[in-house]
Amino acid sequence: MSPKPITVTFTAAELTSIALVATMRSVQNIYGETKSRYGAPDGEGSWEIGLIGCVGEAAAAKYFRRWWSGAVGDYGAADVGSRLQVRATAHPNGRLRVNPPDKDHQPFVLARV
Repeated sequence: MSPKPITVTFTAAELTSIALVATMRSVQNIYGETKSRYGAPDGEGSWEIGLIGCVGEAAAAKYFRRWWSGAVGDYGAADVGSRLQVRATAHPNGRLRVNPPDKDHQPFVLARV
């Protein structure tokens, strides 16, 4: 049995900040020639995936009342706070995906956005 979904809402200002962080990450990836992982597209579609990820991270941070910095430039940082990792999807039946290099000692949450 799946847990009951939780809804997190954002103000226009919050959503604008989230979109700016997603844009900063995307630009950094372009100039750093960073490649997508685990089947995610490079180029077309990658900006949307980045935005979905940022919305999921920010939603988890807001729900857990933790600061969300966006960690632009810090690929090793936790997504929320000092430990929480977030996986986000726009698919209504999306599932939590943990990949081989992920740290087993960190908690993971799934955000359906």
